[in-house]
Amino acid sequence: MLAKNQADARTSLVQALNCFDRLVASQIRQEESAPEMPSGNDEPVDMNYLREITQHQPHRLRELVTAFATEVEETMDGLRASINAADWDRTEELAHRLSGTSATCGMVGMVAPLHDLEMLAKVGGRASNQALYREARYQQRRIGVFLENCGLGRIALARETGGRTRPTPRPH
Repeated sequence: MLAKNQADARTSLVQALNCFDRLVASQIRQEESAPEMPSGNDEPVDMNYLREITQHQPHRLRELVTAFATEVEETMDGLRASINAADWDRTEELAHRLSGTSATCGMVGMVAPLHDLEMLAKVGGRASNQALYREARYQQRRIGVFLENCGLGRIALARETGGRTRPTPRPH
């Protein structure tokens, strides 16, 4: 039993150190003057996958992006609240859910910071949670800009209001 606990503790420590390494790398990226639209394979959205899962139908693509935007905003608000309240179980749960949703929808830019946030919350990491949350928000904005530039308008992860992003409401 003791050996298993020690192995679990080592695994948790390795995961936390890996998260810390990625956090440092993401902070360095943020400090550098990165362009709004990345080039090459650093795109925050896998458009080929997104088109494939929506069967190349623009209305389905728009519906999926709109639903994703709503889910992201609600979950990010919950993440901010759970981090501020130091509720690491809730932080882990929400980061896991949104990381999976992002990956499933092809919004790959948010996956790594959310996964790192989940892992840090799992091991009780506190100091880096705000930075990872900010990185996820940054990636959320990158996704919004990317989708807007792909012709999806501002429905994606839409407008900035008072420092917070808000999805553009769907027309009824």
